[in-house]
Amino acid sequence: MNKTYHYKTGAITELGAKLAALLVRIEEADTAADELAREVGATEYYPATEADYGGIAGFVFPKNKLINKANWVGVQVGDSPDDMAYTPNVTTHTIAVSTDEAAQYEDKAIVGKTEYDFAQVSYLFSREEAAAMAGITLTTPPLDRLGQRYGLERKVVNMLSMGAPAHIVLKGFDSEVINACTHSQQEDKAITDAMASTKFRTVMTVKGSDRAVQVFLRMLALPVVPQGTLNSLIGIEDSQFRAGIMNVDDTIYIISPQPSADLSLTAIDEAEWQAANESRKAKNVKPTADC
Repeated sequence: MNKTYHYKTGAITELGAKLAALLVRIEEADTAADELAREVGATEYYPATEADYGGIAGFVFPKNKLINKANWVGVQVGDSPDDMAYTPNVTTHTIAVSTDEAAQYEDKAIVGKTEYDFAQVSYLFSREEAAAMAGITLTTPPLDRLGQRYGLERKVVNMLSMGAPAHIVLKGFDSEVINACTHSQQEDKAITDAMASTKFRTVMTVKGSDRAVQVFLRMLALPVVPQGTLNSLIGIEDSQFRAGIMNVDDTIYIISPQPSADLSLTAIDEAEWQAANESRKAKNVKPTADC
């Protein structure tokens, strides 16, 4: 069993105030997820894997519930075939468009808010599409195809794709191979250079039944607490495990996978933590989700 460290603090310290605000965010995220689960008739749900708190990765329905396969797709999550988690039965497709073009998609797709450089979204374009946007006329095949043509190893093609000089990587090959790969690299660089000042946003289209799309969009809109938020607040940056937090009678308790150097946290033993946790359970038992 991994060793854990236990702390407590009040909300009057600077850290305590931040932790108290975090607890509010956690409650809001959990409440929103609980409400959506009740609305769809789930008895429980799996939380989003990419968040510390909040979000939904899959719903669990009553064993005797008739599942409408037009709306839901299930995956077995336990030893029994009855142990299923369900998600909306939708198909999604993500493209990237320039920020200037993004507005025209807002009424019919999900437009991301984050702006990206071309290098960050280039995988969403074919080489031909990227060249057309950049106004570049291609005269050589892509490096992958040249690798197949000339029997190059995968690691060699990868090195060329990362910009390693062809005359060095392909030392010993004849000039035809080196020149073709060099020219392909030059065209790829010309595309990247031409698109350097263009910003992009992702656009996701969603297809499925009206109910499936509705629930899927609700899931995407659920508030979450991003991964690592609590660990970062208490100075735990490199742990693969997440710290835990609870508020009992206006005292904030922390259980951490690593010791914290924050002097505003008071170290306590496991017995005091357990006593506080039992007190929390006695005062704050969540009702079973309404099916």
